[in-house]
Amino acid sequence: MFSKSKVTVIYCIAEDFCKEFTLQQGKYMVEDKEHKHRNKPNRMNDTEIIVILILFHSGGFRCFKHYYKGYVCKHLTHLFPYRVSYSRFVELGRKCCFLWLSLSRKSSWKPVRASALSIAPPCVSAVTNGY
Repeated sequence: MFSKSKVTVIYCIAEDFCKEFTLQQGKYMVEDKEHKHRNKPNRMNDTEIIVILILFHSGGFRCFKHYYKGYVCKHLTHLFPYRVSYSRFVELGRKCCFLWLSLSRKSSWKPVRASALSIAPPCVSAVTNGY
């Protein structure tokens, strides 16, 4: 898949973006003074979640559950030592989707277009699909 140095570069870009996003978001957030909220941090931070999502979409895996359980939890333990369960990751991933899409618009990296995922008959060439 990716070398450790490439993952580190992706992590640094995502970390810089998350820090800037948090600062900008803090300027516009309204504080809720009626309810007390727990501010307990997650085991995985937003940057790690975004990096795992980027690696999944850049790799050749089809099923995210198999990717996370079979590849991240077994082969990337040295890069992500504080992993969470798959179901918890899905919950945290929903929260980070907005950050991930914002990062993809800001940087040169773009997620796959939905139209590129349409299934064409085998006789149609890749040129007619725009690729």
